[in-house]
Amino acid sequence: MKEFLEKCAERRLLLHPETVSMLGADGGLVSRVLDLPEGTVVTPDKLLETGPARREVSGGNGAAEGGGPARTGGEAASHGNASREPSLEVLVDATGESEGSGELRDLNALFRDRLERLGGILKRRRGINPRKVGTIPRKMERQVATVGMVSSVSETNNGNLLLRIEDETGEMPAIVLLRDTGLTEEAGALLVDEVVGVAGHTRKDSDLLLVEEIMRPDVPSVEPGRGGNYYAAFISDLHVGSTTFLGEELERFFSWLRGDVGNEEQRDIAAKTRFLVIAGDVVDGVGVYPGQESHLSVTDLVEQYEEAANLLDTLPDHVEIIVAPGNHDAVRQAEPQPAVSDEFAEALDMKSLTLVSSPSTVSLDGVKVLVYHGRSLDDVVNCVPSATYEEPTAAMKELMRRRHLAPVYGSRTPISPEKSDFMLVDDVPDVLHCGHVHTFGMDSYRGVTLINSGTWQSQTDFQKRMGIEPDPGIVPLMNLSSGERMKLRFA
Repeated sequence: MKEFLEKCAERRLLLHPETVSMLGADGGLVSRVLDLPEGTVVTPDKLLETGPARREVSGGNGAAEGGGPARTGGEAASHGNASREPSLEVLVDATGESEGSGELRDLNALFRDRLERLGGILKRRRGINPRKVGTIPRKMERQVATVGMVSSVSETNNGNLLLRIEDETGEMPAIVLLRDTGLTEEAGALLVDEVVGVAGHTRKDSDLLLVEEIMRPDVPSVEPGRGGNYYAAFISDLHVGSTTFLGEELERFFSWLRGDVGNEEQRDIAAKTRFLVIAGDVVDGVGVYPGQESHLSVTDLVEQYEEAANLLDTLPDHVEIIVAPGNHDAVRQAEPQPAVSDEFAEALDMKSLTLVSSPSTVSLDGVKVLVYHGRSLDDVVNCVPSATYEEPTAAMKELMRRRHLAPVYGSRTPISPEKSDFMLVDDVPDVLHCGHVHTFGMDSYRGVTLINSGTWQSQTDFQKRMGIEPDPGIVPLMNLSSGERMKLRFA
């Protein structure tokens, strides 16, 4: 208990006397308290609010289940009901902002911008005063801390990790003695090109920095933004035009949104669903991979978008649709990807549809949603032992810990060399919504709701070879007032 109280003091958490009694009776509440935002007054009511609640909705063509903050009186808390129309605002959109020429100086500018901004976040978040890498004394006994970019990571013959840290002043080798420092998990997740802080000491007999602590920018624990008593639905990876596109299942979902099916409670939720966020790969595209033609039911790219538009046009006018691109859409492959243009997707020029870049940030009635297709999840799964395709939110947590949506350069995710790093997470969102991996996941991390919305495509030949089982036809829903989350199945 003493250690717990000291941590509360560090985080400026004020404990109500009755809360302390509750903690003594239920040790599981301790971690819940430490996850609250800094400066919170922890009353018994506040503590109970953070507990999980499950909710089942059955009947109609979809069955839903979910978890999130508990509600009182059987109705979500509201900041205004249907008498007030919900608002949609695009906060960040990279469309038309690209200034890179593809020259080496732009690549240098990109990495300098990443290092400067993430380094600043590290200094503020961790309260450190790091030395520039080039000023760290060599072959002297010194306790030092520095912030830099990881330029390489390798394993030594003794099973330790050797890394190189660099900034604009120079480069320095560092070693993590895994058995002695207890940094196995942190060090094992190091990615080339990510920005970290390291603390440790130098020695007289070596040029190496012996690492004792690894620090990441991370997101602070946040109190999520809340909107009115409306719902947002999240989907991705429709792949319209593919022979494996699940059109009937998608139509079931759209029929539910129109209020054509479902019991009274489900129809009420459908009527309050005022936003549909699509995180890329609306169509299957043309020429995305060799031999794709044999897997297409619609071989013309414009016609694919026309078919997608015809489907979306069946939705009620009160549903605002937000569409970001993915790697199968008619945009450049390099990230950030601009919004799909009228040249290919003129059919998507619809009254209630907003095209945005990937990534982009939109406000859904005051709830900030960071929309990113998620191509870099391939890199994270490939490099971080704890990340898997079966649990996509684990990889999404790694992106939040690094405050960067594409931390690895030159691997599976092409990144445009821009003067400013558009993939950096400056402003902490309330929701991070991704797709790409075709598996479903819904979780939270330090107050940020993480959603990977699966797919509307059955298993492809490539996925069969890779042993990936997709999660098709699942729709995550989130109440913008209470934060309650649920999932509906239509396949």
